[in-house]
Amino acid sequence: MARRSEPLRLSTHEIETRLAQRPVDLADVDLSELDLSGRDLRGANLARARLRNAKLVGADLTEANLAEANLNGADLRGARLARANLQEANSERTLRAAQWPPWQPTILAGAYLENANLLGANFEHADLRGARLVRALLREANLRRAVLEEADLSAANLDGANLRGVAARRARLRNAYLATADLTHADLVEADLRGAVLVRAVFTEAVLRGADLSETNATEALFWNADLRDALFDDAILTRADFDGARLEGARLPAAAAEEAYYVRLSRA
Repeated sequence: MARRSEPLRLSTHEIETRLAQRPVDLADVDLSELDLSGRDLRGANLARARLRNAKLVGADLTEANLAEANLNGADLRGARLARANLQEANSERTLRAAQWPPWQPTILAGAYLENANLLGANFEHADLRGARLVRALLREANLRRAVLEEADLSAANLDGANLRGVAARRARLRNAYLATADLTHADLVEADLRGAVLVRAVFTEAVLRGADLSETNATEALFWNADLRDALFDDAILTRADFDGARLEGARLPAAAAEEAYYVRLSRA
């Protein structure tokens, strides 16, 4: 079936009829402003659906297909999205086609997104506080200025992701893959990055005070003017990592690793 150029507008009765069917098929349907809180949408097909400002609080979207869906302003607090497909959700193309600018953040605070596919998804300014994104695929995703405080991104794939300006205090990124990711101006105070792959990642002017970067591979990573006070680098690989202008007071950075990096100036006071 060919894709619709515009989302299908259905009556409330027609939508309820589809919601009662299994599997639920609401692909290409306009569900803007609807309250679907607590609904059972497991395995639902919501590809390219328009969910602008929809309420999906506590909804079960396990294994749902939300590829290219418009979630601009949607409230998904506490929703379950394990193994859901959100590939290119909120993409610029999707939002442009809907003629709505991506100004309203998607709310995913406390959402369960373990093993979810968010490849190339756009969650700029999204509220992901306390969300569980363990092993989620976020490669090339746009999370610019997203709120990720205390979120769990352990073993998540963030290869090439845009994380500029994220608020991620105490976030768990243990064993996450962040190669070539851009974390310029990110707030990662007390974040757990143990075992993460940070090859060629950019941390320019990021704040990582008290963060744990033990056992990371930060080969060729850039820490220009970053705040790394009290950060831990035990057993980290820092080959050609660049610390030009970085603050390292109180940081625990083994001498052998420091010798492999550039511009490391450790204060012994």
